[in-house]
Amino acid sequence: MSEAAGETEHPRLQRLLRYWDDKRGGRPMPARRDIDPFEIPDLLPHVFLVDVCHDPLVFRFRLAGTEVDRLFGEEITGKTTNEIKTVRLRQVIRKAYENVVRSRQPAAATTTYEGHNRYLVYARLLLPLSADGEIIDMLLGCMLWLSTHDLPPELRDRGRSDAGTRTRPGHTEAARPALIDVSTTASSR
Repeated sequence: MSEAAGETEHPRLQRLLRYWDDKRGGRPMPARRDIDPFEIPDLLPHVFLVDVCHDPLVFRFRLAGTEVDRLFGEEITGKTTNEIKTVRLRQVIRKAYENVVRSRQPAAATTTYEGHNRYLVYARLLLPLSADGEIIDMLLGCMLWLSTHDLPPELRDRGRSDAGTRTRPGHTEAARPALIDVSTTASSR
């Protein structure tokens, strides 16, 4: 996957991006009321909605599918990003959400998360939603678990109180809405 803005290589994320693009019509982005869960039933375990509150900027998980909760290792519905247990993960997620709110564009990334003696690789798509067409009041997201690998024994239980994350941006092709570069690298080492 290229580091330039472009397409996500994951078919489910591509499908959700096309769905979002169809729902927005000629507008900059669709509203929450335009999104019908019955039209994307196979994605629901991987989908989450985040309320965006302004002044100050706060992100609260309105709902999360079962696979999203599994990725986080806890139920996140009703929690803010500030309540995510792992500091580095919390920082990476908040930065990605802020980038989407600021750019007003979709964003995709593949992220490697290190924690609990494992590497977890997942793909993420974030899509802005707006009730009035101006202020982003919600994010529609999708997370796909790609792979899990055990850490080598010499790297396990290093006494760290935190886990690390590394993010690689997605990209779209010209016919699709542009995805912003959400490239970040975080490590707790």
